[in-house]
Amino acid sequence: MIVIAVRVVFTFLVLIFTSFSVNAGSKDTLSSLTFDELLSVEVGKGGQGVFVSESYDGLNQPINIGLVLPVSKYPTYSTELIAAADSAAEIINKHGGVLGRPIAIIRGDDASNNDMAMSVTKELLDDFNAQVLIGPVESDRAQQVAEQLTLPNDIPLIAPTASMNQLVENNSRGLVYRLIASNAMQGEAIAKHIAQQSRHKKVIVIRTKHDYDIELTNEIIDSLNKKNGKVIEQIVLSRLVNYKEYNMKPVIQTLKNDKPQTVIVILPQFQAVQVLEHIEQANLSIMPLFITADLVKPTPIINADLPEIKKCLSMVIAESQRVDYNVFKQVSEKLNLDSTTYDSAYFFDSVFIMAYAKIYAQLNKVSFDEAILKITADGIQLTPDDFHRFPELATKHTSFQFDGASGRTHLNNNGHNVAASLYFWSPETANKPLRKCGKANRQS
Repeated sequence: MIVIAVRVVFTFLVLIFTSFSVNAGSKDTLSSLTFDELLSVEVGKGGQGVFVSESYDGLNQPINIGLVLPVSKYPTYSTELIAAADSAAEIINKHGGVLGRPIAIIRGDDASNNDMAMSVTKELLDDFNAQVLIGPVESDRAQQVAEQLTLPNDIPLIAPTASMNQLVENNSRGLVYRLIASNAMQGEAIAKHIAQQSRHKKVIVIRTKHDYDIELTNEIIDSLNKKNGKVIEQIVLSRLVNYKEYNMKPVIQTLKNDKPQTVIVILPQFQAVQVLEHIEQANLSIMPLFITADLVKPTPIINADLPEIKKCLSMVIAESQRVDYNVFKQVSEKLNLDSTTYDSAYFFDSVFIMAYAKIYAQLNKVSFDEAILKITADGIQLTPDDFHRFPELATKHTSFQFDGASGRTHLNNNGHNVAASLYFWSPETANKPLRKCGKANRQS
């Protein structure tokens, strides 16, 4: 999910449409907004429900894809994902759609709220006849939507960025998929990373009571135990609190008393920055290694006032280092941004995977779940550039290896991407050894 700075000219049509009237069941609040306006949606106003761009009127019998995103909570992030999905839809429709039928990306705003996610998903299924759902972006929300709405209705759900193990680990039915590395993979990678630097004997985890945080913490503990490492303390905060002006003295005192070798921060992005800024100002006598989980994007850390911590910070970047950056260029240019999040690639690929699976299933008379496993297996290489000739390929070959903008996707029977990858990145040292960690800082 690393941010890539890009600038290139690319023009694409923004497509939003339904298999009913373009206004059927839609809300007027966001429908007519341009991308520039979506980027500036006022935060904290609550979910805006389903909204459909007026530019999608007049399309013939489209296949509707529901996109569930936290638009009114994170407008910039969500708009980037919308642009990526729309870009994929434009390419697909340019080459004939799914066996002659265009696809439509119908936007739903869940405001990063579970109840709203359920409401907009129900509207997408009932009022817009969505045949596939992409999102929500967070694991617990995606799991609730899958269990209560998409699975009972036999609707495929692709949650590209939902990394909690439990989303797919007990999934025996199929129809739920993710592209990002799981918490099991992330926990093992974190333990290995700090053990390689001999900083695994005294570890402190700063987390909340959120299921994601607890699951990842347990994965880290299990992996550290196998390496003779130990989490000596868990500092538990709340996702409901703004810690910018909060009294963090108890947390700071714990760090000073315990003198950990490593501090792992499993917090939402804005809270992670706030907590790290408090620690920066505390002038610890010995600076530990800091690890941020994949919830945190590079840009806020780069922009934060963390001169000493940045020298000792490794960030989990849940992406492949072998990717096609063209999608980032497309989204950045369209939105007039200097950069875009890596998650754009996951959403771009999700639309193509859905379209390929639909075509394969129809031509070979198999279920969607069987089809999606066939196109993300070990077989003939398949990329988004192959879409124009896929109907021919699908009748000649039984399995494919999908390589998209986010790298390879290889789904197992549970819907987990076993080819997902991640790596560690430091904003200060650009992957060079973090030599200052564990030494007395300038104030000691």
